[in-house]
Amino acid sequence: MERKSQSKKLSTRELCFIAIFTAVISAMAPFTIPFPLVPLSMQTFAVPLAGAVLGAKKGTIAVIVYLILGAIGIPVFTGFTGGFGLFLGPTGGYLWSFPIFAFVVGFAADKGNRLWLALGLIVGAAITLTMGMIQLASWASLDMRAAFMAGVFPFIIPELIKIFMVFIIAPKARQALGRISGNSLPRNTGKSIKLRPHHLLCTQSYNGKGYSTDFVKNMTAVTTYLRNNDNASVEIVFTTDDLCSKCPKKISDNLCESNDKVTRFDEKVVSYFGIEEKCYIYKDITNEINTKMTPAVMADICGDCQWHSTSGCREKILGL
Repeated sequence: MERKSQSKKLSTRELCFIAIFTAVISAMAPFTIPFPLVPLSMQTFAVPLAGAVLGAKKGTIAVIVYLILGAIGIPVFTGFTGGFGLFLGPTGGYLWSFPIFAFVVGFAADKGNRLWLALGLIVGAAITLTMGMIQLASWASLDMRAAFMAGVFPFIIPELIKIFMVFIIAPKARQALGRISGNSLPRNTGKSIKLRPHHLLCTQSYNGKGYSTDFVKNMTAVTTYLRNNDNASVEIVFTTDDLCSKCPKKISDNLCESNDKVTRFDEKVVSYFGIEEKCYIYKDITNEINTKMTPAVMADICGDCQWHSTSGCREKILGL
């Protein structure tokens, strides 16, 4: 039977966040301080902020939408200007670079590590200034030294100040956004989520039901985080994990009331899919599992799980 493709559509809430940041960039970018050839603007503050707060995918989309608005003539570029001609002018290189800037910063921010964020901001700013300098040199028939002095040197200190502001503001804004969207975790933020092997299946099929109120709250936080963060990392463990932490069946570390059963689930997942005790990118390993999964394998692994009949296993993993 042909399997349905896994849905990767953005949720309504995610689309709203993208729209909000598109509006933020559009509101901040037009305000400038005049410089010869290239004005100093808040674009290079708002663009990396979108990437750092929304992440690589959604931040890049927000920036692309902003650029489309400007390209069709809406005055959202520096100095309240708009039109596709600006992409071909002296500042066009900066505009072309903005999606890359947002993606690089978002990719780094998705790692959940402030050192990565700092590196992403520096690399992204360097890419933007370099692309801006190259197009400025071509448009104005300048040599690279002259283009550097006109399109890079005056902005080094301002850019450092702006990316430092993003470095300070973005983690708090991202955390607040996570609380609104349900992506924040009670712990392990910025670290790998610990999962035992069979929980790679449970986190995909979970539909809001569980053993207790505390368990459901924790399970919802963990699964929402894993599903909505493209670079979320999981550490595979063969013991109680971050989902077990709020389970009423947990007796102590490495021991639960259903120990024999869950150990059997883990062993079958390891046997079928070659899962090892190491870190994986959650979406990569679950996609690999889902590609190999068949109804017979699922029945063998999950057949005696009390949640199998009421969860979304067949729909969300098999695509049936």
